[in-house]
Amino acid sequence: MYEHFTTRTVVPLLGALLLFAACETVPFTAETPSSATIDVELTADKRTPVGGNIAAQLAAVRNLTAPFHNFDKAAEAGWFAQLSPCVEHPEFGGMGYHYGNPAYLGNGYIDALKPEALLYEPMKNGKLRLVAVEYILPFAPPAEEGGDPIEGDQPSLFGEAFQNSPHVGEFGAWTLHVWLWRNNPEGMFAEWNPNVSCAFAPEA
Repeated sequence: MYEHFTTRTVVPLLGALLLFAACETVPFTAETPSSATIDVELTADKRTPVGGNIAAQLAAVRNLTAPFHNFDKAAEAGWFAQLSPCVEHPEFGGMGYHYGNPAYLGNGYIDALKPEALLYEPMKNGKLRLVAVEYILPFAPPAEEGGDPIEGDQPSLFGEAFQNSPHVGEFGAWTLHVWLWRNNPEGMFAEWNPNVSCAFAPEA
């Protein structure tokens, strides 16, 4: 993932998706609001918010992820699969480490309360700081050898259209970053965050 953007060696995000699907996941135990609290609708196998107050929807995701400032709790809840080393761009900023939930990666739909990945920034004291969530909807394999990946309809969440990210995963994916826990001067839904750095990431 993002290997042509970063100054560090990066493995493809979702490249081991089939391996993740075979993993035994840890049951989710943190208290979370029901999906009904953010008014979701299931259409064409993609769950996206409809109507409602976007601020309240984002607050529900904050409530969901608040316990995961403690990385051990995030891992226990299912976000234990490291999808990338620390990702940064020499000009645009960073993303940090991506930790995925195998139960959500590749499930075929987007649910605001089931973010596929949590993003963590390495700190000077060696700890990880939760900075964002990321929603990922992988493209399907080509219908025939040598064909183009099947992108499907562009999803949206919180009133934001997903980005077409052909460099994510084996075939590409729709992605959306939400910088809930680290201020981003480029905007809450920007891809990169100038305030996030890999300066304190251990050398590979």
